[in-house]
Amino acid sequence: KNLGNEINTEGRETFPFIADSEVLYFASDGHPGLGGLDVFATKIDNLDDIFVVNVGAPINSMEDDFSLIINDSSKKGYFASNREGGKGGLDIWYTTIEEDGFGDPVNITSINTLQDEITPFYHSASSTLYFSSNGYMGMGGHDVYQTYKSEDGFMEPSNMLAPINGSFNDIYYVLNDEG
Repeated sequence: KNLGNEINTEGRETFPFIADSEVLYFASDGHPGLGGLDVFATKIDNLDDIFVVNVGAPINSMEDDFSLIINDSSKKGYFASNREGGKGGLDIWYTTIEEDGFGDPVNITSINTLQDEITPFYHSASSTLYFSSNGYMGMGGHDVYQTYKSEDGFMEPSNMLAPINGSFNDIYYVLNDEG
């Protein structure tokens, strides 16, 4: 179903994610924002009464910030940004979910390259972070990688290979709770 003019603009609305709390997060450059692409949110429990809000700082910056996913069990959010303080082009960042909003974003330097890392997805049952990158030797374009969370941070990413990856851009990898 088209969600209408409250969400959709003449700009780009992209990277949707629905959290357990029935909040739709998405990126847009068509709504008023802080930078290029910003992250916005709206409750979707009543589609007749949609109110879109910019999630603001510290998630949004003067640059592109997008692809926010929320992991309710770990109380963390993961997103991509080309904000200042990154390692390369677009990097994966995480934030903690606090009582009064989001904590300051942290660059996951152990997985980011000088190129682009995008579309993060955290699978809490396996403590695995999936993302796409064009900064590692891959099969073509962006490939999907996985990395595991340990006590010391994230391990070195590994390419998911075929049939997950092919010669084009492979992005938006997600799993359900069962894997």
